[in-house]
Amino acid sequence: MQIYHQVNIPFFEKFFWSNPRKKEQTTANYQKILYIKGFLLSVWGIKLFMNEKLTQKIIVVLVVSSFFISLLSFETLGVTYDGKTLSIPSVLHEIRETDGRHLLVDKVIGGLHVMFWEHYVNGFQVKNDSMLLQLNAENNEIVRFQKTWTNIEVTPWDQGLIEKTNSSIWVKKVVFPDENDCGFFYSFHEKQVYPLEALEVRFNNGSTFLYNKQGVKIGHGIPAPASNGFSMSGFNSDEWPDPWLNFRLNADQWFKKWCDDTYSISLPTPSTISSYVSDSNTRFFYELAHGDEHVFQADSEGSYYRSTDVKNDMAGRNPMFFAFIGSCHGMTTTGPGTFSYEFRKGEKVNTVTVGYDHMEECPGWDVALPWQDYMFEKMDEGYTLKEAFDLATAAYPSIEPAVVFVGDQNVTIYDIKPEKP
Repeated sequence: MQIYHQVNIPFFEKFFWSNPRKKEQTTANYQKILYIKGFLLSVWGIKLFMNEKLTQKIIVVLVVSSFFISLLSFETLGVTYDGKTLSIPSVLHEIRETDGRHLLVDKVIGGLHVMFWEHYVNGFQVKNDSMLLQLNAENNEIVRFQKTWTNIEVTPWDQGLIEKTNSSIWVKKVVFPDENDCGFFYSFHEKQVYPLEALEVRFNNGSTFLYNKQGVKIGHGIPAPASNGFSMSGFNSDEWPDPWLNFRLNADQWFKKWCDDTYSISLPTPSTISSYVSDSNTRFFYELAHGDEHVFQADSEGSYYRSTDVKNDMAGRNPMFFAFIGSCHGMTTTGPGTFSYEFRKGEKVNTVTVGYDHMEECPGWDVALPWQDYMFEKMDEGYTLKEAFDLATAAYPSIEPAVVFVGDQNVTIYDIKPEKP
């Protein structure tokens, strides 16, 4: 992919370089050509200036000046990266010269053309390394450039004893340059030496395990809330009852800013959930649980809260203003009889549902918490809920295939209407 083709080229640069988007030069060569043409234009201008009348001299001065003003704007327009301002050619040259980049996302998200690269070295994904470029979808001007790239050497090795099976979604080699690159998502059974090479396996039930070269399990990731487990910020297994505590507490932290009162709990019974859903004062709802669009597990294995319960609980009140349905298949479908539909009571005005779709298969699950936090942050800043959703997804594009928005695209959290008497 010729990345520099995505950059908006000002009028005078188009004028002096016909059809520039079809040229196969690097941005550095692009600059050189502009400089050469600028020099030739200057020579032409001086020659005419000495031989022509006053009117022609004025035209020559205007043409030459306009070119150099355009060139100057091309050189100075840029974004801040690593403590310094980079011009557009510098940003694109930076991308082109970055070895090991693997393009994961290249699409328009909420008015931004988003490109997102992961870092691979000798077949290993370098954890916590990425490169993000956001362009204005209308004029292709750079909005944001963000890069975290580690200079690391990795010795190639075979996957060893573990191969992809019908029970696994992916098997890939990964390397953690430093302990800090494990973040909140990964935990290890004992102290490790870094850089740490491992084999990451994501299973169909949403669990993630890490193995060493000999096939010995050495760690795990937070399990995705898959459709065959079920739990609200609560029961997952006897060994790890509430792996999603940080997600729930993060939501409650933001809800406290927008609500007079909040209640946050692990392992709620279905009747407890019903008591809050049916309360007309409850305007924000959040669940992270094993489940799908019709059912999720509540306080223990086999204890379920269902979309039919939502329908009954919502019967005497307005639609839920905001409901986050955080089960892996929570919003795979959103029609009648689903959580999304019943929380909205089938409406799309002054009500919003956000949730997951096949999250257990998504490589962006490990950024679900910062994605969620960024969305809430933008909601708090006064963006519409749809704008906040899009901005968060553009900032963490690896999660884009598995997140869904349904409802009012113009409402903000400050537009909550009072409950009808």
